[in-house]
Amino acid sequence: MTKLKVAYFGTPDFSAHLLKKLVEGKNLPIEIIGVVTQPDKKVGRKQVLTPSPVKITAEELGLPLNPDLKSADLALLFAFGEVLLSDILSKPKYGFWNVHPSLLPKYRGPSPIATPLLNGDVETGVTIIKMDEKLDHGPIIAQKKTYIFPLQRRDQLTERLVDLAFEMLQELFRKYEENMDTVSTT
Repeated sequence: MTKLKVAYFGTPDFSAHLLKKLVEGKNLPIEIIGVVTQPDKKVGRKQVLTPSPVKITAEELGLPLNPDLKSADLALLFAFGEVLLSDILSKPKYGFWNVHPSLLPKYRGPSPIATPLLNGDVETGVTIIKMDEKLDHGPIIAQKKTYIFPLQRRDQLTERLVDLAFEMLQELFRKYEENMDTVSTT
């Protein structure tokens, strides 16, 4: 079986959780060839230079940082924190997929998990799009809804959305396994 070579872009805790699930996923037809994350930042009163949760997870899993994107078949982006330009988006063979923890196009932008909770929405979900140069924009590859439980906290919802994102990616990667053209045409 030929594995899809995937570069992973992400920064916060919940993105690190998805990265770990993908690496440890049983029988997934992918290989994470490396990780791109935001630079270390000074944190706290003492301004200690601190790596992102995704960088810490990548190092724990033995994944290289800043892979050659031309050697990637696909790049996955989940809460990276920066808009990418077209020259970067075109490097992987099949481009970039953005895993977005909301029902796009409803909640584009920096707080897609908190906003539905603050607005009292009863549902949210995950959308996977093929990225273009605009923020949280591009053709939808997959989208699934999930219920927001009464009194659900943000951390609980975030965990559920990461699990849903992983399930969706498993399905998409299984399609790849069945037919390579499924990935290239989306």
